[in-house]
Amino acid sequence: MRRFHLAVTAALVWAFTTMAAFAQGVGSDAARAILNLNAHDVAVEDAERWLTTPEFDDRVFRIAWISAASGLFQAEEVMEITSSILGDTLAEPAAAELLQFFGDDLGQQLTLAEKATQVEGYDNEAAVARGARILAVEPQRREKFDRLHTAFQLNAGADISREVTASARFAVIKSQLAQRGEVSDDAVILALAYQGLEIDEARDREESIMRYAYTYRDVTDEGVLAYADMLESDAGQAFYTAINAGYERVIIRDLMLFRDRLARNLSAQEL
Repeated sequence: MRRFHLAVTAALVWAFTTMAAFAQGVGSDAARAILNLNAHDVAVEDAERWLTTPEFDDRVFRIAWISAASGLFQAEEVMEITSSILGDTLAEPAAAELLQFFGDDLGQQLTLAEKATQVEGYDNEAAVARGARILAVEPQRREKFDRLHTAFQLNAGADISREVTASARFAVIKSQLAQRGEVSDDAVILALAYQGLEIDEARDREESIMRYAYTYRDVTDEGVLAYADMLESDAGQAFYTAINAGYERVIIRDLMLFRDRLARNLSAQEL
């Protein structure tokens, strides 16, 4: 199986190296092949599941949420947009570089480690706690994961979790006002929803380092630094900029409709 995988990767690299004379970018199909090699399709499907069928103890709120999210946040649309952006912006040499990186042993080890965080039931808080315990035993690894965090931040997009939380808060506030027969400007409600959600960069950095320590616990220090190098390269920047743009174009857009739907659903319920 490993030999077959390497053969496919080699064939893809060869195909990319013969395309330079024919196109500025590698095209959406070729870009999608790279995204799939990195298992980005799995990550996008996980995001759709997280946004459309969340687990809440409150059954009424969960039903209202699922109904509001119906038809939104679709993984296939995210993949299509991401593939299009990447296909237009990724030059052939960078494409070959990404294929080489994600196709070799280190790239596949990183991909498998990341896929483990994209399964139903993954506990982010538990991962942070476990990462803290790992670094207590191996404190010398902290600087490597700190470097990895810095590399990821170079192409960081909108904080999707923050935007989702603000939208949910908006819906709750608006529904409560509606139940009392009060009307308020949506811009005012949204401003209230964002209160207290300011990003604490120091805490975010610390939690990221702990999470990376757990996620990449089986990756060597050299492997972690090689990943950071790739993220900082032109190829890595193009790759993750496209990924973030794909998420934002669909999710940020859909949240505007989602929060209004959720507010209507909740306004008819007693929370």
